[in-house]
Amino acid sequence: MIWPYLVGGLVLVGGAVCGWWLWRTNRLVKGRDHQWRQEEALKAGHRSLTEVDAMSGGEFEDFVVDLCRRDGCTEVRRVGGSHDDGADVLGCLPDGRAARRGRRH
Repeated sequence: MIWPYLVGGLVLVGGAVCGWWLWRTNRLVKGRDHQWRQEEALKAGHRSLTEVDAMSGGEFEDFVVDLCRRDGCTEVRRVGGSHDDGADVLGCLPDGRAARRGRRH
């Protein structure tokens, strides 16, 4: 007579423990992800729009080159001068397509 209640109680306790463990694991993963994102933002040199706007032309081009490389572009380089069709940064996107970044105004 008591076995159904005992088994039901054990199932409820087991479910509660599993639920708590999943909740705790989720919190730990989210915390680590948040920390990782903050560290990556510092590494990547995230800047505010005010900081980007204050950059010289060469600094801005270097910044764009770094962003392109960070995002998986290959063969990224600064170009300039006459006959460059207005491109300051050239490279290849991760899928192999050519990419170019023109002058900012």
